[in-house]
Amino acid sequence: MRLSVPAGGPEGSAAKSVRRVWLSQAGALPPASGSPGKALRYALAAIALTLPAAAFARPGEVNAHEFYVAAQGLLAKGPAAVFDSRREPLTAQFRDAVETVRAENAAAGGRGRGLYCIPEEERREGMSVRFIMDQLAAIPEPERRTMTLRSAWRRILMRNYPCR
Repeated sequence: MRLSVPAGGPEGSAAKSVRRVWLSQAGALPPASGSPGKALRYALAAIALTLPAAAFARPGEVNAHEFYVAAQGLLAKGPAAVFDSRREPLTAQFRDAVETVRAENAAAGGRGRGLYCIPEEERREGMSVRFIMDQLAAIPEPERRTMTLRSAWRRILMRNYPCR
């Protein structure tokens, strides 16, 4: 960054403030009190406090009902859903929930008894989107509204594939 120095030399007050700003931006000096840096920190803190907690939640911690409603809307689009911008975030949210519950099941299995046991034949086939949506729909709406996607998925697997 180049600065032009006024004709009066570097001793002028304008040149000192410009030099101080330049040096603070370069990291050589801390910003002066009352400077834009301090105001920016307060503005960012205010914005962060007004954001909903869901904005900071992990993808798998999305509300199960909100996920269900968004996925239903996506399914209603049919083949055009491939081009919908909501598809990738919903897929990532569900994938995170699946991986987290799978890790919980592996940890429980290591302690002696898994949370759920999917038969090998069904594991190879996989689960259809229709099955997943039907299982989410089977959870009563008032309960689904209070659950995370992860806890709903855990409940679905434990109900459909109990370990015997």
